[in-house]
Amino acid sequence: MPGSGGSAGYDDNGNETIRIWEKTSPTPEYPGSVKLSGSWKREVPTVYEWRHYNGFHQLIRVNQDDKEIICQYRGDGLRHSSEVQELAKSQSKTKIHYWDGADIVAEQTDGGSVKRYLREINLLAGEADGMVYYYIHNEHGDVAQLWGQSGTYKASYEYDAFGNERNPEKEDENPFRYCGEYFDLSSGTYYLRARYYNPNNARFLTEDTHWNTGNMIYGDNPLKIDERKDPLGLNIYTYAPDIYAIRQSSNLYAYCGNNPLMFVDPIGQAWYHWAAIAGIVAIAAGAFIGSSVVAGGALLLADTSSIQGFNDSAGWGTVAFTAGGAIAGMAYGYAIAPKVTPNFKSLTSGNFRYNLQQLTGNNGQGLQAHHVLPQKFEAFFNRAGININVPMFGSWVGSDHQSWSAAYTKAWEVFFNTVSNPTAKQISQKATELAKQYGFTVNFK
Repeated sequence: MPGSGGSAGYDDNGNETIRIWEKTSPTPEYPGSVKLSGSWKREVPTVYEWRHYNGFHQLIRVNQDDKEIICQYRGDGLRHSSEVQELAKSQSKTKIHYWDGADIVAEQTDGGSVKRYLREINLLAGEADGMVYYYIHNEHGDVAQLWGQSGTYKASYEYDAFGNERNPEKEDENPFRYCGEYFDLSSGTYYLRARYYNPNNARFLTEDTHWNTGNMIYGDNPLKIDERKDPLGLNIYTYAPDIYAIRQSSNLYAYCGNNPLMFVDPIGQAWYHWAAIAGIVAIAAGAFIGSSVVAGGALLLADTSSIQGFNDSAGWGTVAFTAGGAIAGMAYGYAIAPKVTPNFKSLTSGNFRYNLQQLTGNNGQGLQAHHVLPQKFEAFFNRAGININVPMFGSWVGSDHQSWSAAYTKAWEVFFNTVSNPTAKQISQKATELAKQYGFTVNFK
């Protein structure tokens, strides 16, 4: 059977800069040679690609045998474009990404027609050149099939545990594959926003920068145990090791703790149990279909310790506890807005004002639709599972908004500098506190 192995080189910041592959095939009649890419080659390593990074550890250029890839990024760190220059061609192709929060919702290549993607809880459909196609996902969240608008079958996908696609079609330009995430067809890696993931060796190209000596043993919010007083009457205690933190920080390149059957990593910085996420969504849809948007928003305020407990044990014994936390959150959502008609548009920044009108029953005349959770820190809120464009996280403010908005945003900056990787519950508590301080109403008390 043909196979491959290789080694990698890294810079001083831990970024993978070179990947060397040695490809082999059955030994031919004469020893010392192997068959590679249709011709006989000696058994010598082949340099597969070089990678270059900027000062923010973002991948900006890839040099392969037959092409060069150049990437540019926005101010918030998300990728703006990628340019592919095939060495055998004179013209390069540049693809621009359009984002809604942390999701790619459209793409455009060399000023041509725009490909659009429709999302709700997950990726639903795509549209290109007037043709609509629909995404079918499996229970792991992988894109399993593509269907046309007339019910015609377009493509199917199968993957191994780490996302290597079986029998891929070279002409298939669909970029969303394993875990429903963006597959960079030119480089063969998954772009997970914070980092690039290479399914060929089940590793990220760069280190997970979230973990450091301050949180890799006891986590971001250390739990005090065995609190007591010493002979001088001073309070002393012991920190409990956090197995969740230890497992994630023990290998800064590993994907999903080397257990992608049980976990998914949607942002390249934190992995979660896929069944817990899928179960919560299923319960929300089934139990509260009549008020799904409100319930889904309130779910963010549920006790997230149950979900982390599920991650810690990676066992089915905590399914009931996790579901209980989800149901509590959804019940809370139903209670805070039982009279709201769920006539919302998609939960995007462009529809934020309209959806806030629907939630509050106020047309907002002369007022501004204020994001209680500042858009500047959207990536932090996304990490906690919060979509800041849910209207529950909005409030009407007056013309004096500009006089205090800078201080309000600064308060959130201090919060994130103080509390690393906060939970959804901590975020909601902080939002309520700041709302009271700055004198506006929140809709999730």
